[in-house]
Amino acid sequence: MYAHMGTRVTLLQRSDRIIPEEETRQSLTHYANYLEEEGVKIKTGVRVKRVYQTQGEKVIVARDKSREFEARGSELLVPHCRDPNTSLAGLRDCAVGLRRTAL
Repeated sequence: MYAHMGTRVTLLQRSDRIIPEEETRQSLTHYANYLEEEGVKIKTGVRVKRVYQTQGEKVIVARDKSREFEARGSELLVPHCRDPNTSLAGLRDCAVGLRRTAL
């Protein structure tokens, strides 16, 4: 969504697939191609070594299969768990159906 609005987006993924357990390799390839066409830069197989801020810029120092690199930006979004935290979102009040694995 951010890339669609003109923001440069880089997706750093620890596993070799952008959604490791969820989809088939063919559908993931299609999804990755879609994201790249929208301007999202994707790197898989990434190990983050260090994160710091300098002069208002966030910097991630990471390593992929072949080299160490830096990803820089004004903002950093870090998803840190796989379980949704929907208890405070008021979704039941909006008639949004909830299941154990999905909205």
